[in-house]
Amino acid sequence: AEFLVPLRRPLDHAASLLGQHERFLRADPFTQDYMAWLGHHEFGATHRPFLFGPRPAGDQMTIDYWLRLWITVYGALDRAEEAHPNVAFVPYEALSADPAVWAAIARRISVTPAAAGELKPTKDRAPGVHDPRLAAEAGALHARLSARAFAALGLPPAG
Repeated sequence: AEFLVPLRRPLDHAASLLGQHERFLRADPFTQDYMAWLGHHEFGATHRPFLFGPRPAGDQMTIDYWLRLWITVYGALDRAEEAHPNVAFVPYEALSADPAVWAAIARRISVTPAAAGELKPTKDRAPGVHDPRLAAEAGALHARLSARAFAALGLPPAG
């Protein structure tokens, strides 16, 4: 098996995660019950963070909380990718913008790279107020993982 892990820019990802959390907090009771029944506790009133390390501290209604969670999760995934050759990061923004990335992924997983018309460039919103130290820590981890992702796919680094 090959495990492909989308690697998104941390501030954009944290802003998106916060947006999903807010959306699921406002969800109707049926949706909340259904998501809990499915075991989806990533967001909303039944949020339970993945515990790859210490529980992220802070207010779940801030970008900083979601950046801390991003750092914890991607730090664990970093270790998993180093230990297991069947785990690979996929540069999310490049995948949605550059057909060569999808072709390289298809080669890696031994599938024919059909047209990927559903992949569209992302439109991220401004992340809002956040701790610059957390953003720098997440950015450094992202840069390291991104460089390895491009190298593993046989592609030049993003630039």
